[in-house]
Amino acid sequence: PAPAPAPPAPSGGGAGGAPPAPAGAEVRFRGYAYPAAEISIFRNGAFLRKDLAAADGTFEILVSAVPGGLAKFDLSAKDTDGRTSIVLTLESSVVEGGGNTISNIIFPPTIELAETSVRQGERFIVRGQAFPNSDVMVVIDNGPKPIITKSTSAGIWGLAIDTLGLAVGDHSIKAQEKIPQGPGSTFSKVIPFKIFARGVVFCKGPDVNADGRVDLQDFSILL
Repeated sequence: PAPAPAPPAPSGGGAGGAPPAPAGAEVRFRGYAYPAAEISIFRNGAFLRKDLAAADGTFEILVSAVPGGLAKFDLSAKDTDGRTSIVLTLESSVVEGGGNTISNIIFPPTIELAETSVRQGERFIVRGQAFPNSDVMVVIDNGPKPIITKSTSAGIWGLAIDTLGLAVGDHSIKAQEKIPQGPGSTFSKVIPFKIFARGVVFCKGPDVNADGRVDLQDFSILL
């Protein structure tokens, strides 16, 4: 009898073949942001992934198919009021075929001022979001003594700053945080503001004399 035909060689792909293994590696990012913050991750300037932090402010984001080798990762966070953090830049060597985890990432607080022009002796509001129940340290003009407050369980923080002890002129304000039983963050964005002498009237628009119309009288006041 004739010999039986040899079995066919296994297929290298197609409908019945095993799917090819994804190129690159998996990188897991873990850390602390703000409740439900929107976190964006970039590698060497190219967008990788966007995801949300948990309701308690922690996040763990897995990114697949990341090329191996030394890489620069840029991470930013946007809080639920639309304020954005500074960009955190992290360098890491990614190993293909292994587990890569970048942990203990701490976003500094978001920060904004209700107004950036204020008369001396008045108060102004600074506010933002941080990791829940964290100590938030607010620093004016790189001064040695921060003003300390605490974020709420929802991550909200705010302060009314008294300007009585600040000189007329240009100033700046920034904030950092220390998470509960953990390390501190870097500083936030730096926000400039200006203090004017008492009695200065702020112009809210071209109608300088507030008579309901814009005319030559308004222009003459500015001269």
